[in-house]
Amino acid sequence: MSQAAILCVDDEAPILKVLKEQLKRCFGNQYIYELAQSAEEAWMRSMN
Repeated sequence: MSQAAILCVDDEAPILKVLKEQLKRCFGNQYIYELAQSAEEAWMRSMN
């Protein structure tokens, strides 16, 4: 069974890092956290 994921997209790496930390603080290991710095990268990650 696959685990649900949250995909965060922002072109600034520090923003992504903080966003992931905040989400993990709220949801713990309930989700897989994926990060992308562009729409293209997000699209590629969502296809896997």
